[in-house]
Amino acid sequence: MSDDLARAERALKQARQVMGSGRPGDGAEEWLLLATLVGEADLDFQRARQHNPALTFPLLEKVVAELYEMTAGFTDPVFLRMTRAARRRNRGLFG
Repeated sequence: MSDDLARAERALKQARQVMGSGRPGDGAEEWLLLATLVGEADLDFQRARQHNPALTFPLLEKVVAELYEMTAGFTDPVFLRMTRAARRRNRGLFG
């Protein structure tokens, strides 16, 4: 496993722990952490794919789908403020 893919997997496992407790509450830090973890995992995976374009990463697809479902139609101002950069960089990650 490449270093990029290993980093992505660690980040996704941590993101799933955050998401496992349900939608993060009012804690801005949780939203920022979640957005950062998933966004960075996606970027790491894209770097790994540069070396192997056929590479797939089902865990990333699953976590992105869970995050997208969790944030679909979500208009919480804290969430929107804390995830602004991640949402701009990775438009497909959030609902």
